[in-house]
Amino acid sequence: IEKNITSIMNDDKYYYGLTSEKEIGDMFELHFLTFSISKFAHWYLSFADSATIIRPDSLKYEVKNIINNISI
Repeated sequence: IEKNITSIMNDDKYYYGLTSEKEIGDMFELHFLTFSISKFAHWYLSFADSATIIRPDSLKYEVKNIINNISI
């Protein structure tokens, strides 16, 4: 996730299971242990334009599924 975005996450990152945070250049790599891939995917979409899912594939699939079901 881009460094400037971590401030909008506030304490939500702890609610969603943050286990570690590592600075890599102008980004942060965050690791989570979450109770719900679906709820995490919905939360992720609030900052998805500034973050990349590395793994798991099940989260990538869930995010794509949510996006495909959006009606505008």
